[in-house]
Amino acid sequence: MYCPECNAKRPHAHFYCFDCGALLKDDHQEEYLWAAADFVSKFHGKSFFEESKKFAADNPQNPLAQKILGNALFHKGKLVEAESRYRMALDIDPNNIDLMYDLGIVLYYQARLTEALAHLKKVLTADPEYSPAHYRIGLTCYHLGEFDEAVTHLRKCIELTPDYEMAHYHLGVVFAKMGKLDEAVKQFNHELGKDLRDVACRLHLEDLFIKKRQLEKA
Repeated sequence: MYCPECNAKRPHAHFYCFDCGALLKDDHQEEYLWAAADFVSKFHGKSFFEESKKFAADNPQNPLAQKILGNALFHKGKLVEAESRYRMALDIDPNNIDLMYDLGIVLYYQARLTEALAHLKKVLTADPEYSPAHYRIGLTCYHLGEFDEAVTHLRKCIELTPDYEMAHYHLGVVFAKMGKLDEAVKQFNHELGKDLRDVACRLHLEDLFIKKRQLEKA
């Protein structure tokens, strides 16, 4: 599918064009989007969580209403309840890849890594250029000890979104774990070039330089 406004290529599973914001769905789903956008514009701060619950209860067949409540629950640390809302939203709109991604993220934060990976890979089946999914798959594979696959997805994320700084950082972490010290240094230097105050990168670089010196002396 191509956006009717800017002609950017987007899969049918998206509600709106990431490039220009134009709506991509049919009329009833357009109503879902506008209702959700109107809700978010009205409520901020302390009342947002309670209003999100009311909005979801009043609009049980609006997948974005369930997503908004899922997001609110997620940010309150109520991960199981957030997962339930994302699943409800997917029951209504099973092909929505943004919801698939949300479900993968909440599973990741519950340390259900294999389940998270399966849902995140569904996102890439629908949209191979969904760079946040590549990043999160890379991170998940790292935690599962699948370092080569982690590198593949983190590199793809950077190819698609060169300024995705956390992808550079975690690619450096993976390379360091694999013993590829020069490649790790390159990634951390890239990240440090964006933020000289990045303490984590500085510590990683110091550790890598120590390891390199030890290897040179061995």
